[in-house]
Amino acid sequence: MNSGKASDDFWNSMLPYEPSRYRNLTLDKLAVVGIQRLLLNGLECTFDNIVVALHRLFPEKFSLISFPQYPDSIRVDNTLRLDCRHSRYVTGNRVKGFALTELGKMAAEDTAKLLESAARVRSTVAVPLTGERRNRATRLIREVRHSEGFRKYQMGNSLSRFDISDVLHGSLDTEDDILRRNLLTLKTYANMLRSLDEYQELADMVLGFLDFVESHWEEIMSGNRNL
Repeated sequence: MNSGKASDDFWNSMLPYEPSRYRNLTLDKLAVVGIQRLLLNGLECTFDNIVVALHRLFPEKFSLISFPQYPDSIRVDNTLRLDCRHSRYVTGNRVKGFALTELGKMAAEDTAKLLESAARVRSTVAVPLTGERRNRATRLIREVRHSEGFRKYQMGNSLSRFDISDVLHGSLDTEDDILRRNLLTLKTYANMLRSLDEYQELADMVLGFLDFVESHWEEIMSGNRNL
């Protein structure tokens, strides 16, 4: 469906969430929910479509301060270029359009569930693992298993900030809170895989590694870790 021909029915269905439901959620997680909504309804993920979708769904976060009836396109642009890139949730640009990564699809699904629920849940709470979610979780956990950081961990070698940033879908410039958030996401899906007999060994190995990273976070990320 072409964005210029999007029906009024679709855009009118984009009713705003109660601010209390998303006030404590990060901008990158809100952005992927907006992109997911466009994808589910067959609309192109152009910058303009994303701007309108985020303004409709989350006006408290994506409106101009002085003119709240209008979207803040600069904030949306910064969210896509900086926050979503650092968390590795989104690929693309304003010329070619945007798409969700596998991690971004998971974040969109989890955030949508949070938004639909009045109660806040911990990111480590188990969610049924079926269908596409199971496939994505398996791919992500296998990526950790085959990473250079995991190899070094198994061999007892020193881990660097670069090693961990790469495992957590970030870069050396990615902020720690984003990397920590991705760490929790990976632990969540590793815990889900543990319920499946064929993946229990893989999940246990990866969880051991992720728990090690979490417990030695400061030493590794500051570059002061020596083994």
